[in-house]
Amino acid sequence: MRVLHNFANNEHHGGHGLGDCVMFTSVIQHIKQQLPDWDQHIAVSHGKQSIFDVPAYLLGKQPKNFDKVIWHPWSECYTVYPNLTSTKTTKCLQELKLSPNWDLLSYKIPISDNAHAAADTYLNTLPENKGFVIIHYQGNTSYTYKSIDH
Repeated sequence: MRVLHNFANNEHHGGHGLGDCVMFTSVIQHIKQQLPDWDQHIAVSHGKQSIFDVPAYLLGKQPKNFDKVIWHPWSECYTVYPNLTSTKTTKCLQELKLSPNWDLLSYKIPISDNAHAAADTYLNTLPENKGFVIIHYQGNTSYTYKSIDH
């Protein structure tokens, strides 16, 4: 069955941020294990497609020929689950009627050889004997709450 995960609050939302997309990789892992007949695809906001190890499309640009489309509002988890983490990931798994597996409650992002090489090239330009801090100071979702004025 071809399944599209629309990773947005609703049809009019621009999509979730980077952190939420990374957390959703755990849900993808659970679905692969527990629903192996699902041919998974995902639609996300700009710049998030490479996070996933399933076919990923820009929201609004995805093909239309899916057997099932699931909207993921990815809202906060206010439920305390016994013996589980009370996270958006766990909440989504419960909504999908999947059994959380501790071995899969982690995030996995495929990193290409080119990306590794680019990071190594950049790191090699930094001073060897001095410490440094990398700060992500500008959010692309909820930026009024996340971004640092500079």
